[in-house]
Amino acid sequence: MHLISYIIERIQYLIPIYSNEFRLILQTSPDLRTKLENTIHRQQEKRNEKELDQLTKISVSSPSIISQTSSIPLRIDFSNFKSHN
Repeated sequence: MHLISYIIERIQYLIPIYSNEFRLILQTSPDLRTKLENTIHRQQEKRNEKELDQLTKISVSSPSIISQTSSIPLRIDFSNFKSHN
C-alpha cells in the first residue's frame, strides 16, 4: 500500500508541473481519470482516518490538559488584592 501512496504523491507533485499534459491524458482516457480520482479520494480518506485514530488514541491515553494544569502553586499571596474600580 505504501507504493500506491508514493505513486499518488508523485502524481500530485507532477500535475502542476505538467498540467497541460495531464489534462490531455485525462481527457483522452476517461477510465484512467476515474481510477485516478477514486484512488486519490481513497488515499485522502485513509489519511484522514489515520489522523483521527491518532487523535483518539492521544485523547484517550492522556488526561486532559485542563486537569493537568488546573492547580498551580502560587508563591504570592493575593488575599489582600483589591480592585481599582
